[in-house]
Amino acid sequence: MTTAASLADAALRAANIPIDGVSVVDTTNRATWRVDFMAAATSQQKTQAATILATLDLTVPTGPLVELAKQPLLVAVAATLAKRTGATLDAVKADIKAFYTA
Repeated sequence: MTTAASLADAALRAANIPIDGVSVVDTTNRATWRVDFMAAATSQQKTQAATILATLDLTVPTGPLVELAKQPLLVAVAATLAKRTGATLDAVKADIKAFYTA
């Protein structure tokens, strides 16, 4: 089962943010979400993490894209594209889904 904490953890790691982990008390209240950063995390990375968590889509994809979305390389590519183009991670993921479902 995919949890909000595991989705958040994966998104932050895909963005190369050094974290020890994520905990989520209430999925409907993001103020209860906590990120444990590694000592190496910069203030810029912490700000980036806050943005990722604030915009994280908690809906889990269904169908044939589920296994594809779990591939670490694809997650890393999406995060890299978002970072380099200035697009949101969700927008890049939507473009990738559209490509595979077209």
